[in-house]
Amino acid sequence: MTFWPFNLFGGGKKRHEQIIELLKLMAKTQTELAADLIKMAEQSDKIAAEQQERFDEASDALQALRDQIASGAVQADLEAAAANLQTKLQALDDTIPDTTA
Repeated sequence: MTFWPFNLFGGGKKRHEQIIELLKLMAKTQTELAADLIKMAEQSDKIAAEQQERFDEASDALQALRDQIASGAVQADLEAAAANLQTKLQALDDTIPDTTA
């Protein structure tokens, strides 16, 4: 009867190979984990920047409409500008999940 390594946990050679594979998976180094975390942080920063840019564009468009209204320069293109802003705001809102209170 073989005691080590194949029958230590039962199941023979195949089980031993499965255990070795699991140990290899668990042996991921801290350096590899740190690299993964850095990539995730960079992705998060990229997403935040893209969303900030979209929000800034919508805010700028809203301010331009407010300025037109305040100056009394309400023209026919104001309705089109408002519809365009509404479309941008809705697209931005659709990408951000609603929070539940």
